[in-house]
Amino acid sequence: MPFATNYDEFLTTQAQDDYPPPPEMLSAFKKLFSDASTPMSAIVKEAASPIIANIPNEESPDWPDCTLLWRTLKEAVDQFTEDNDKFVDFMVELQKLPDGDHVFKQLPQFRNHWTEFGDTSIMPLT
Repeated sequence: MPFATNYDEFLTTQAQDDYPPPPEMLSAFKKLFSDASTPMSAIVKEAASPIIANIPNEESPDWPDCTLLWRTLKEAVDQFTEDNDKFVDFMVELQKLPDGDHVFKQLPQFRNHWTEFGDTSIMPLT
């Protein structure tokens, strides 16, 4: 995915992906980037709301599919390193969410996603 020059371009690119994040997630990231008046807990709850709503439909409700959240977060971290403090605050608040019977305390699939996709450094070919 190409790097965006600003937050709006990033969100537009995410929305146009073949498998875009849900609108609630994109709205939450827009607030994360540009609305300091919205509490981080509210931003996180909005971002996680599609995942929470789908928990009853999950094969394993205590391990819901968070792929789109992790992918969007990873892309944001890669492209906007100056906002790393916001991303850390986001993760801390996500772990505190009581919704889904505290399912986010374990950060479902986080380690798997970041192990597989997190290293975006380019290794020189020898």
